[in-house]
Amino acid sequence: MADDPITDLTDDSAADPIADVTDDSTDAPVADDSAADPVADSADDSAAAPITDVVDDGKDVQFLEFIVKGIVENPDDVVVERTVDEMGVLLTLKVNKEDMGKLIGKNGQTAKSIRTLLRIIGSKNNARVNLKIVEPEEA
Repeated sequence: MADDPITDLTDDSAADPIADVTDDSTDAPVADDSAADPVADSADDSAAAPITDVVDDGKDVQFLEFIVKGIVENPDDVVVERTVDEMGVLLTLKVNKEDMGKLIGKNGQTAKSIRTLLRIIGSKNNARVNLKIVEPEEA
């Protein structure tokens, strides 16, 4: 009966495959969590970039003037001033009083779209670009 397959299965000397798996998993080395994460390190480097390195190439001013002059009725009255401080780049826009409605748009959608485009331009230059639309004084 030594050749009987049933006796071979019940033989205690045979290794238990399930026990081998569980025994091996408890002996496995534990991963070291103290290792530095390269993705987190790269994010920290970009956050540390100073805003003062913003190059005054004027592309953002040219872009804003081009967009706004295409929208307004009085393109000669468009004035853009650029200032750089610790918060980033601030573009101050002055237009004719009659053009304010077109510039702002319905529910502010045109102004919001221009600001979104300026943020994209700023991100290419590693700068935060904000737009301030100055309301003209009544004469």
